[in-house]
Amino acid sequence: MDKRHNRYRVDHLVAAVPAAAPTDVDLRISALLKKASDLVGIDEPRDAVIDMLSLGSSSKKVKIVCIVGSGGLGKTTLAKAGYDKIKLQFDCRAFVSVGQNPDPTKVLREIFVDLKKNETEKTVVGHDENTIIDHDYKRCFIVVDDIWDAKIWLEVIEQAFVASNPGSRIIVTTRKSDVAKSIGVDEQYQIQPLSDGYSKMLLSKISGIEDNLLDNDDVVTKILDKCDGVPLAITAIASVLATKPRHEWPNVYNSIFFNSVVFGPETNPRLNNVKKILSFSHYDLHCHLRACMLYLSVFPEDDYVHKNMLIWRCIAEGLVHAETENGNNDLFKAGERYLHELISRGLIQPNEDGGVLVGCHVHDFVLHLIRELSKEEDFASVLDSEQRSLSLPQGNVRRLALQNILGTENNGPVKVDDLCLPVARSFNAMYTNMVPPVDGFELLRVLALEYCSVHEGYLKLIGKLRHLRYLGLTAAEECREAYKIDVPSWR
Repeated sequence: MDKRHNRYRVDHLVAAVPAAAPTDVDLRISALLKKASDLVGIDEPRDAVIDMLSLGSSSKKVKIVCIVGSGGLGKTTLAKAGYDKIKLQFDCRAFVSVGQNPDPTKVLREIFVDLKKNETEKTVVGHDENTIIDHDYKRCFIVVDDIWDAKIWLEVIEQAFVASNPGSRIIVTTRKSDVAKSIGVDEQYQIQPLSDGYSKMLLSKISGIEDNLLDNDDVVTKILDKCDGVPLAITAIASVLATKPRHEWPNVYNSIFFNSVVFGPETNPRLNNVKKILSFSHYDLHCHLRACMLYLSVFPEDDYVHKNMLIWRCIAEGLVHAETENGNNDLFKAGERYLHELISRGLIQPNEDGGVLVGCHVHDFVLHLIRELSKEEDFASVLDSEQRSLSLPQGNVRRLALQNILGTENNGPVKVDDLCLPVARSFNAMYTNMVPPVDGFELLRVLALEYCSVHEGYLKLIGKLRHLRYLGLTAAEECREAYKIDVPSWR
């Protein structure tokens, strides 16, 4: 605990600047925030990327443009801006995120579903990767966001798509220039931090303070200097400032930056400042919102999190609190307010369909931070393919997530037969066949299995989970057994 206080200076943050109380958030705030962060300074780089795609070229060659830059500079936003502007010029299109530990089948499935959006979704499992993408497509436009390793491109995406779709265009985003070279892109766009003028404009729009009122303000100048043109940092700190009177802004600055602590192994001053800002923004939340924010740590990197699913899972765990007690409707509305406030704080990004909020996703910078905080606070444990050689947690784990882990139950990289978590409230598994027996989860409230393999009769045991409040099954094998679940024992 002392180590955590020294690292994040929680007591100092709370003493200097009181955490914002939960409010009735105007549901338009998140839309305004998204619009501001998307539009400020985006036109020129967007048009430059589109020019690199050479849309008017008569060449039948597939053209690949790569956007390169460090985390938080807005690579995804830039790619999305270009995608939205020209996507209707193509016969089919797809926008997918990859991340650090991608599952090839999942990546191909998402590309395939996007390309065939108006048709019945088909499964990728069991098909040759080289024949997944229909060769009869004409011109396609695909954005492959957040590639960390060229292997997923060279062994999966290129083989399945590039060679068979002449005249198509692809945008790739990555932090690593060597990945762009390995892929063999035709053009490379190096994204730059926002200029001083655009930085101030973005802070002005989000904080709600007119641009001219920020002129000659020493605190604003120092804050923007620390943000160093990183949109993610500016958005997060401006969202905090929007909840504070102007006379408290110096306290915000001092609480964040009068701290010599370096987060983990990160020695880049720009990235370290971003992490300090995000950490402060997290601790400035009301305690109920902080718990819901930490709950997002159980989802995979670059995952699309459905709004309704997220809210009901938080409700099932008792993380959502309504002022009145008129049943689930009040709780769900409270959960919606929580979600919109997290969006308005710039901590998560909204996913919309026709202007309606349908879900969210978490920037990998933010995800890494909340996973670190979640681990230190014993809130949740996450085990993925990169950590498969480690022992599974035992004992007082309250929430466990297994992601992208494949193997045999007895001989695989992770053994789950003896896993016993008597106080666990939530178990989440995605893209794994390493699902432990449910009888070791006596107090489980949330059970979510997505694209998992389970044993014959596994689901019959779920009826014994007397405290279960949420059951999520997405493309889980043996789901045909679900109708046999004995539910009368549930409370």
